[in-house]
Amino acid sequence: MAEKPSKTVCRTFPSNPFSFRTGDIEIDPGPDKAHPYPSTITVSIPSALSVIAKVTVTLSDFSHSAPGDLDILLVGPDGVTNTLLMSDTGSVFLVSDLTLTFDDNATSLLPGLSSLQSGVYKPTNYETIENLPAPAPQTSPSVNLGNFIGMNPNGTWSLYVRDDVPGTHGGFIGSWSLTITTPETEECTTAIL
Repeated sequence: MAEKPSKTVCRTFPSNPFSFRTGDIEIDPGPDKAHPYPSTITVSIPSALSVIAKVTVTLSDFSHSAPGDLDILLVGPDGVTNTLLMSDTGSVFLVSDLTLTFDDNATSLLPGLSSLQSGVYKPTNYETIENLPAPAPQTSPSVNLGNFIGMNPNGTWSLYVRDDVPGTHGGFIGSWSLTITTPETEECTTAIL
């Protein structure tokens, strides 16, 4: 019996960035956790595109009187995979209304002993890895947003912020956003003619 002719049709889904944003975070003087703790974003990306190729995070309207007191941890939707975005950066220099974007492809780290400036930076930690209070998971020793590559992005992402130094320093983050880029994918179907 002769084979029936068939035709394969493929669709290419380009690499796509999906962005998600949430509201403000109040940072009380330390040692204390921010409010809310954690701040969360729920991500929903179509299943054909639900693999992470890249993650970036932006903190908008960031103000603090001693940003070196802060530890900021991003946790993926599995509740375990994470990376420190910043820890022990910016010393005790007052900053106001900054926009800080964290991207593994950035060319520089946040400064450790000088004032922070708005810009794009690699995740930065200048001290030993510290674990944040529960319900935050154990902090990954890898300070790298690449920790999330290959994961399914769908679910609740958490941002844990704490001021770990006693004193009168406080601040806020006006909002934070998460941009997830999916890889180019191809979906093929074969139909018998």
